[in-house]
Amino acid sequence: MALTVSATALAVAAGQPRIPDTLVGSASSRTHPPVVLVVLDTVRADHLSLYGYPQDTMPGLTAFAREEAVVVDRAITNAPDSLSAHASLFTGRFPVNHGAHRPTLDDPDPPQFGYALDSNVPSLAERLSRQGYTTLGVSGNSGPLSRELGLGLDRVFQVYRSEPDLACQFSRQSPWRSVARFVNATGTVTWLSRCRVRYRTADQVTDDAVALIDRVDDSSFFLFVNYMDAHDPYAPPPQFIAPLSPETPPGPVARYDGELRVLDSHLVRLIDRLRQHPAWHEMLVVITSDHGEAFGEHDLVGHTSSLYDVMIRVPLVLKFPAQGTGGGAPAAGTRLARTMQLVDIAPVGIEGEQGMDGRRLDAAPAPMRAWSYPSMVMREADDRFRRELRSIEEGVWKLIEDDRGRVELYDLQSDPSEVVNLAGQEAGRVDTMRAQLGPRPVEPSREPTELSEESLDRLRSLGYVR
Repeated sequence: MALTVSATALAVAAGQPRIPDTLVGSASSRTHPPVVLVVLDTVRADHLSLYGYPQDTMPGLTAFAREEAVVVDRAITNAPDSLSAHASLFTGRFPVNHGAHRPTLDDPDPPQFGYALDSNVPSLAERLSRQGYTTLGVSGNSGPLSRELGLGLDRVFQVYRSEPDLACQFSRQSPWRSVARFVNATGTVTWLSRCRVRYRTADQVTDDAVALIDRVDDSSFFLFVNYMDAHDPYAPPPQFIAPLSPETPPGPVARYDGELRVLDSHLVRLIDRLRQHPAWHEMLVVITSDHGEAFGEHDLVGHTSSLYDVMIRVPLVLKFPAQGTGGGAPAAGTRLARTMQLVDIAPVGIEGEQGMDGRRLDAAPAPMRAWSYPSMVMREADDRFRRELRSIEEGVWKLIEDDRGRVELYDLQSDPSEVVNLAGQEAGRVDTMRAQLGPRPVEPSREPTELSEESLDRLRSLGYVR
């Protein structure tokens, strides 16, 4: 016999906080420009027409960027995994300096998933909260970004919604999905035994984000939004998949592109709501990604395991306040030729950069650096992933080194696919760049976070742990 319970009861059971009727901060949006940070989880830059992709997978983002924002020509994440990347985004610090990353190879008792954000490192939400901002977060990623996992990425948010709306979420492949959507519309859901916990979909995330904006009133706010739809298993509704011959089933790339189209339709809805806010012209809006995704390049799939561009080059679109950011903001509709990395975003959103590795726009860009800590799942599956990687970029040159001292050097201008290793021909350049590499990973001294079996089940469903 099916058990029927209210959606509200299930939301409470799942730990989902209720959205307050009103959200009031001490800072007015008339004097403190709102800040909106949107992360398109797992979106690689070269699958957007803004970066030369032949299909316009995100037409809404394309139009917004060309009419109201600025496109950064080359941006990278500082780590190809959600935990480290979001922590760098929030703190302006490299993974080795904020501590939130996957286990190090030399940890004799590694945590099940990873280390939490260092409690002594202030986040963007914390810094803006001190200025009187209302801090709001909505995340589709119910893994490392979940409040339940206790990894610290939810810290100092007044409202933070990251858990699945129901204790049991339906995947798009589930034959019961349409039934679940129908009964949800009536305010109840039928508990079914065969379902999979995945992530909150773009429609749910946008609904929450719009509801939060509606309740902020005149208070200034920091809104963080994470969309997870481009993450595997890439299962968009058929109408969003690129046209293919009837005899050819859609492969992972076509399905991934289809997910980008799904995501775009909801991103447009969020932007449209933000445009209605009275402080829209003074609002800072940042749209980026935490990492990319490999589809066979370099004999790799997924993310976390390398520092090639398919995993670390991300889109970056910036809508600046009408009065600029104090850093000489370029005009809307233009492209920014300078390079940027995720640690550079926090300094854009606040005054000063104390304790940050990132640079403001009016400062000379620093060499771009990244670190890779492959997941325990990948390490256990294949010995070639039992490695830690560091990279540095200067101009067109990119150097990657693993913990055993093996080096790769690429000329990104002549070899954007990174297939010709020039390390043997450029010994002098290799020595110079190796001397400037960031520090190697160190084992954090704090205790690892212990995870509940429910949390582990959710991480397993997302492919993060076995």
